[in-house]
Amino acid sequence: MEQNFSLQKVFSTGALVVAIACSTLSGCASNSLTPPTSTPVIIQERGSERTIDPAKLAAIGPVFDKYAREGRIAGGGILVAQHGKVLYRHYFGMTDIAAGTKTDKQTVYRIFSMTKPVVAAAVLRLQEMGKLKLTDPVAKYVPEFAHLQVYLSGTRQNMTTESAATMTVEQLLTHTSGLDYSFQRASPVASLYKQAGLDAGTWFHDPTIDGLDDMAKRLAGLPLIEQPGGSWHYGMSFDVAGLLVSRVSGQPLDTFLRDNFFRPLGMNHTGFMVKAADSHRLATLYSPREDGGLSVLDPGNASAFLKPPSADSGGGGLVSTLDDYFRFAQMLANGGSLDGVRVLARTSVDTMMANHLRPSQLGQLPILAGAGFSATGKGLGFGFGGALVIDPAAADSPGAKGEYAWNGAAGTTFLVDRKNGIVMVYMMQLVPAKSIPFRQTLRKLIYSADEK
Repeated sequence: MEQNFSLQKVFSTGALVVAIACSTLSGCASNSLTPPTSTPVIIQERGSERTIDPAKLAAIGPVFDKYAREGRIAGGGILVAQHGKVLYRHYFGMTDIAAGTKTDKQTVYRIFSMTKPVVAAAVLRLQEMGKLKLTDPVAKYVPEFAHLQVYLSGTRQNMTTESAATMTVEQLLTHTSGLDYSFQRASPVASLYKQAGLDAGTWFHDPTIDGLDDMAKRLAGLPLIEQPGGSWHYGMSFDVAGLLVSRVSGQPLDTFLRDNFFRPLGMNHTGFMVKAADSHRLATLYSPREDGGLSVLDPGNASAFLKPPSADSGGGGLVSTLDDYFRFAQMLANGGSLDGVRVLARTSVDTMMANHLRPSQLGQLPILAGAGFSATGKGLGFGFGGALVIDPAAADSPGAKGEYAWNGAAGTTFLVDRKNGIVMVYMMQLVPAKSIPFRQTLRKLIYSADEK
């Protein structure tokens, strides 16, 4: 279909690396959890916290209403909470401009890379169950990766490679595995991903892909961009992590996430496809035009997300709602539980939200400045599945040290600030979304709403 070609084209642009970087029933989850074996370095800032004034948060709405009126965004939703209490919720614009359908609490969004933190939590849950260790070789569970090669030099047609060192589970969760994405431009390796049918953002709806096992076979035939354990490089690490979850648990990734996170947390509208009963709720995905308007990229009423995917993409395949993802983020803020139901040990959450990169491993991480995580590209670290503010002054950040956050390719974003008890979730559907400083704007408005 024409819209699928357009979607693939947009996801193939190099500029989207910024957008993609920027981018879950009580009885189903056991309360008896084994803590992870690693000892995280907690970077949560101490000191007096900020108290947010709900009245001041009202300044957020007019800013985003204006974006919608100007035609820069179709619509979306914003939720801000502190200590588990929702202080502000605002919906603006349309889910479908042509149909005149207004955005509301029921709207379903493609969250793309905001899938990654969910899969990171799933891997930690398996560690708690004693089924894997973060230090385990990935090839223990994905034997297709037993003889990987690493790109050294040359062109796509004539490459020099060397044997890869052991890739570990932890390296998948920190983007230090050496895996690449098809839109990257640092070397000829990315073009091989495209040639193999692994186009970022769309491969999991390609009918020629026969599940995650097929994905693993295709990846195994491609060289890594660098040795595992090297630097932070954005790639298909979480798609492999999703396969690992499936194989270790003995369940499809969708089933494991539903049983261990979505049902226990009351995330009833989150999954790898839109439920038939919710099909009318999926927002249309737009792309900005050069003249300042919007073009339809993926219609909500004819989207590939209305059908079962070819594979459950742990790197970008989920759809969700504003309230559903808030419940996941609030669980993290609470240290692994929500409404009396524990889905992760507190030590697992600490591990997930601790910095796991050495200064020499930052790699591409400074590009996140363009995604609103840091005004300078400095002061950042990376946990499992999300970026961390480790030096607010260096990052010129209004938030707290230890803030954990991530974005999705269509402009969705969230943050968890455990020091101040703040959770923010923002949803919209625009690819690429880098033309609007939505994350920077939201953080500034939220942190300027503290009581004086």
